Amino acid sequence: YQRRVHGDQQQMEPFEDKQLRDLENNTLETFKLSEVIVPDEYCSLIYKALLASFSLTEFHLNQCHISEEGYSHIINGFLKPTSTLETLNLEEAKITDGICSKFMGMLLSQHKKLKNISFCANEIGPKGAAKIAYGLALSGSLASLNLEINSVRDEGCIYIAESLKKNNSLQILNLRFNQITDKGMEALSAALEVNSTIKQLLLGNNKISDIGAEKLAEGIETNFSLQLLDLRENDIGNAGLISLILHISPNTTLKQLILTGNSKVSETEKKNAFCQVSVKEHFELTFSHQFILYSY
Repeated sequence: YQRRVHGDQQQMEPFEDKQLRDLENNTLETFKLSEVIVPDEYCSLIYKALLASFSLTEFHLNQCHISEEGYSHIINGFLKPTSTLETLNLEEAKITDGICSKFMGMLLSQHKKLKNISFCANEIGPKGAAKIAYGLALSGSLASLNLEINSVRDEGCIYIAESLKKNNSLQILNLRFNQITDKGMEALSAALEVNSTIKQLLLGNNKISDIGAEKLAEGIETNFSLQLLDLRENDIGNAGLISLILHISPNTTLKQLILTGNSKVSETEKKNAFCQVSVKEHFELTFSHQFILYSY
């Protein structure tokens, strides 16, 4: 087993084998591997340990290199009926459309306790997003889905939006940095008109213009679960801002709208927007760069 650090390869640390023993002995709640090339035989050992474990709640594979066969072992271990897994972190784990197609739809649709999953910074495109959406539509437990920094695009966004019409558990959806345009916003708007559980929708750093903002605003007006909408670093101008403010005015649930980095919005319209939302209780409108903490 090998670990990559700064381009070099090192032996896996002894604690990693200890993690397996603790997992088998039901004394481990969080399993972590990072920056590791994980061979198939080690994944097979993880599978056997998962079958024996009744204590695991978090599983992290950050920046790991695992083959499709290796993922097959691990995912099958999660799918045992008595699995206690709640959080799965697969950030920068080389997840492709192929891996999603074979395993992720099945995992999301069949696992009964999984609440949080992160696919941040992988290689997931529309086809992979379609399989994730299939699982999301059938999931009754998933509360947080992080797809930040992938290539979901409009096609994948439409799949996910359709799944939101059927899902009744998801609260946080992160689609930042996914090359989504106005076409994707039209699909999400229709989903927001139906969905009653989503609380945080993160759409920053995409390619959303005034048209997309206007479409999204229409869905927000009749949605009474959304609390935070992040549209930072898009291509929204005055018309998009005016539409957003107009449609959120009757909405009493939305508490935070982030529009940082939308450079086409004039200072005059920013001031007008602040005046209009000033009558809303506990509402925050953000145009400036600042550190914002999300709940995952």
